[in-house]
Amino acid sequence: MQIHQNNLISRRTFGRNLALGASALAFGFPAILKARPRGRRALILGIDGMDPTLLQHFLAEGRLPHIRKLIDRGLFSPLRTSDPPQSPVAWANFISGTNPGGHGIFDFIARDPITQKPYLSGARLEGTDWNLPIGKYRLPLKSPSPVSLRAGPVLWDELGKHDVSSTVLRIPSNYPPTAESARTLSGMGTPDIHGSYGIFTYFTDRVGESTRDVHGGHIERVRVIDHRIDTHIPGPENSLINNSASADLPLQIRLDPINSSVLIRLPDGEFVLREGE
Repeated sequence: MQIHQNNLISRRTFGRNLALGASALAFGFPAILKARPRGRRALILGIDGMDPTLLQHFLAEGRLPHIRKLIDRGLFSPLRTSDPPQSPVAWANFISGTNPGGHGIFDFIARDPITQKPYLSGARLEGTDWNLPIGKYRLPLKSPSPVSLRAGPVLWDELGKHDVSSTVLRIPSNYPPTAESARTLSGMGTPDIHGSYGIFTYFTDRVGESTRDVHGGHIERVRVIDHRIDTHIPGPENSLINNSASADLPLQIRLDPINSSVLIRLPDGEFVLREGE
């Protein structure tokens, strides 16, 4: 899968300066800092996995009017993808202005050379090895904290050093968000509660349907009795217990066949889902 990153810039007046900024990613940050006009703002939209050839084809057909307006007001520029062409690598390139040799992200996952076990390449939890055993429990002596495995400089941190404020929303390969002058919110690559990139649970009552787990998810077989299903949402490993049992969440579903809806009940509340929602 090839990953292309394309920038849509919201203001025409930034065409020249952002072109210099793109060059600065290849040759270092000083070009951005020297080109920055005072009192102006720029908006960069990075769209993961966008193919510039298909985009231009759809634009020519008039099928993307909103993107056309953005391009007409600013600048559109296809960027060469990373090597290897994978999302976390490409976004780490963008953030640091370096390649995988500089920031250390080569794939979605990495491998521990000692244990041979895979782990998420972007971040890990530290401070989880010291525990106090009490009966069946193991109490941590230190609160675990996430640590970014991405090395190299950070674009908005470098800008902040020169009093250039920025807001970074949902950018991949940025977990945990850097705690510098910029306001940041992490995006793709943020681990879920299982410590993975995202796991789904599929509930089914169909007879004969496989119940084996599939890549990226879990299949849960349920029984419908009097329009009611009693099941659970599989949770993460309970690290406080020695046998590492999962911390599941009770789930009750009541079916309303007349109104084509279901009532979802969880320990902290309930809500109604209608067909198609």
